[in-house]
Amino acid sequence: MKLSRKEISKLKLTELFKKLGAEDPESWANSQVEEGINQLGRYLFLRQAWRTDVVRVMQYGLLFRLCYLLGHPGDLEPEVQHIAWALVQIDSDTGRIVAEINALHESVLETDPTGREMTPRNYSGSEK
Repeated sequence: MKLSRKEISKLKLTELFKKLGAEDPESWANSQVEEGINQLGRYLFLRQAWRTDVVRVMQYGLLFRLCYLLGHPGDLEPEVQHIAWALVQIDSDTGRIVAEINALHESVLETDPTGREMTPRNYSGSEK
């Protein structure tokens, strides 16, 4: 039994999707061949996007904004402009304020627990 070009194409694509780690590689390959949807391009982009540090980037953005908000409450209505907030260090015995902890937003990057200051995991420093 001889396979058609379409069947050979599906088999090759299925093997490629399998090698790339796709769940249900047959479905991806079938859709690309039968429906003409560039599933290989879609899969590769999404796979690579999930490998980025998206969560860390979102975490950094949120942490930076919260830390900035501590010292800069933004535009408030005149009736509440006198209200402020702060992060403070207290004496654990007396409960008294020892020091204000401010300008945290300036140190968010340097305290990245990975030590990479938000650079991608595989960045070599030579790319431009």
